[in-house]
Amino acid sequence: MPIAVMVISCLACYPAEQQKDGPRQHQQITQKAPPEAASRIASPHARPHQNGRNDDPQEPEHSNWYKAVSPDTWPSWIVVLAALGGILAAIRTLASIKRQADIMEEQAIANRIVAEAARTSSEALIDIERAWVEVYLELGTEPHVIEGNGRTTVSLKFRCANFGKTPAWISTKQIGMTILSDPIAVPNEIPNVGDFALIGPELLEAGKDMPHSGDVTCEGKITGKQPGLIYGRVTYRDIFFKHRTTTFGYWIHEGAKLQRLPFVYPAYCQHT
Repeated sequence: MPIAVMVISCLACYPAEQQKDGPRQHQQITQKAPPEAASRIASPHARPHQNGRNDDPQEPEHSNWYKAVSPDTWPSWIVVLAALGGILAAIRTLASIKRQADIMEEQAIANRIVAEAARTSSEALIDIERAWVEVYLELGTEPHVIEGNGRTTVSLKFRCANFGKTPAWISTKQIGMTILSDPIAVPNEIPNVGDFALIGPELLEAGKDMPHSGDVTCEGKITGKQPGLIYGRVTYRDIFFKHRTTTFGYWIHEGAKLQRLPFVYPAYCQHT
């Protein structure tokens, strides 16, 4: 029984002794700490990591460039490189399309030039080979001019001449006359009214003439200051199935004198 009491007393006193020795052991451990650790603990710059920043001078801080190319960013870089590749491919495609468009435009211009040259050559060949009909007027049988009852009648010889290399088929001939208030008061457009219109076709061979005779009549009287104007047109077709027109105009002065209108009156000197 005394032995059991002694064992229980020893067990009860052991923790108290250990607690008394605890601070003393901690003090010994603290005193035995290496100088580097003591200086690190006592340093005023030492503090725990804040916001993921490494403040330990023994561990170097990574730069922004290192973070930008770290393995964590490689998927993003792959997307960026793919996008850049797509942009470059699109630029090359657009450049190729532009080159092709420029080539096509140059070809179109060249084709237009060739077509224009061919058309000009064709028209030049047609102009060389086509029929060219001219009209000449002469005074007819006497008396050449008859005046009476407020009207004037002129006797004429109407001659069509083909100066071309191929025949012409004349469709219509029209001639008319009017009295001018002044020699220069010639209408800008040839009048449509005319006498002895002929509806053809009449064949006029190359290098040949086709004469007609007839009279033209109009209201009024020819005087020294008021000449008569004899005008007309001839329509015909050439071997190229082109419809052509020749117009003409003459003054007839007092005393039965015919004078052809000059080229300053283009409406009376057309050759289409």
